[in-house]
Amino acid sequence: MKKISMPIDVFGWKSYSKNFPELPSPNTDKLARVTIENKSVYTLQANIGQLEGFLSGKSLYRNESSADSPKVGDWVEIEKLPNEKRAVIQKILPRKSKLSRKEKMESVNEQVLVTNIDLVFIVQGLDDDFSLRRLERYQAIVREGGSDSIILLNKKDLVTDLDSYLEKVKKTFPETKILAISAENEDGINEVQENISPFKTVVFTGSSGAGKSTIINKLLSNEIQKTKSVRKDDSRGRHTTTRRELFILPNGGIVIDIPGMREIGVNISDSLETSFLDIKLLMKGCKFNKCDHNKTEGCAVIKAIESGKLDEKRYLNFLKLETELLKNARRKNILQSKERKYKKRAISKNIRKLKKHKPNYSDFNLQ
Repeated sequence: MKKISMPIDVFGWKSYSKNFPELPSPNTDKLARVTIENKSVYTLQANIGQLEGFLSGKSLYRNESSADSPKVGDWVEIEKLPNEKRAVIQKILPRKSKLSRKEKMESVNEQVLVTNIDLVFIVQGLDDDFSLRRLERYQAIVREGGSDSIILLNKKDLVTDLDSYLEKVKKTFPETKILAISAENEDGINEVQENISPFKTVVFTGSSGAGKSTIINKLLSNEIQKTKSVRKDDSRGRHTTTRRELFILPNGGIVIDIPGMREIGVNISDSLETSFLDIKLLMKGCKFNKCDHNKTEGCAVIKAIESGKLDEKRYLNFLKLETELLKNARRKNILQSKERKYKKRAISKNIRKLKKHKPNYSDFNLQ
């Protein structure tokens, strides 16, 4: 008899669990994957089918930030309520990867968008949406989250000099796969499909109007995600996707659609060096160890810019991201210092209260 796969296997459980062989095997009947997030209510996919999930009071109290709450893509342990299509989310299983950013440009808090992804398609339209500097930011947050990436240049039918765009992107991201497509005309959709393996999870990210929902509709062969045309004056798109949602493709691949991002606040560290490895390697070739990479004699970075080996705009973007990181680190240290002082004052206040209301043991009959 042919063995029928359980729903959680269809939603990528086996692919996910291979990353954590050291974890004890949980009861698969108490496992689910988050497929939709609606504030504090979640749509879950379990072995018994679709459930409505919510957090236990203990979990709500324990979560210190929004990053600690379930996200689309998370695997969770659940306790189903008797005779109901509802379940309590007891625990979030370890995340093998994530896509996140800062909550706001002035914030240092992390906003986790989706989790447990294998591949991120970074989508940019070949219209006024195209920006190498923005691609660098996307690439940085993808690498920080632990996923592989493919750069997807959409709307190639709108340009006559496609090769020049491809050359610019390849020069900036020599180790990243690049695909040029026209989703509206279904040109290149099959090539996108070939990069989405069964039971593997991918996410499409990029600016509003880049064509993410159109691409997903073509992959699903269905108009599930509504699409709208971009504004002609600046090629900006309206947010057609309003929530994060997970879909199963006809070939068994798993795709998550997320709203477009207007702000890409970085909250990264080591990935900055990875994304700008060429610049970091150039810095090691400077004549002096304490080179300021600005006016110091023998600077390999300045030499590379002057010779055309390094794009000056790329270097300026690197400096901008590096400055953001330093500001974030200082702001985080200030906030943590304030929090420590607040806790110290609270503890001291409680100790004073205890001393003030110290019980008189002579009032108790201890015999």
